[in-house]
Amino acid sequence: MNGLETFSVHRGEVFLQWSVSSSGQGVICTLKNGDQPVRELKIENSLFAEVEIVSNTPQIPLRSGYFKILLPEDFLKGSAERIQLKWIDFYRN
Repeated sequence: MNGLETFSVHRGEVFLQWSVSSSGQGVICTLKNGDQPVRELKIENSLFAEVEIVSNTPQIPLRSGYFKILLPEDFLKGSAERIQLKWIDFYRN
């Protein structure tokens, strides 16, 4: 996988999504909450989460290894019956 096209989690009305560019342009984390517009999250936001590259050669494009995202504690608070995960990685050569 060269990058992570999207990784999203959905809990109640809150949607968090991450993407990692395969060209090294960085990580984007976005939030959609209910009927509010989608907005990009910055590191200061309690729902922001870093994307860690786990690899012997942690660089983009990622040739071997995987991405690790620890879900934010504030995202997990409260009562929801389920959390949905979805992801799309870039095509592997």
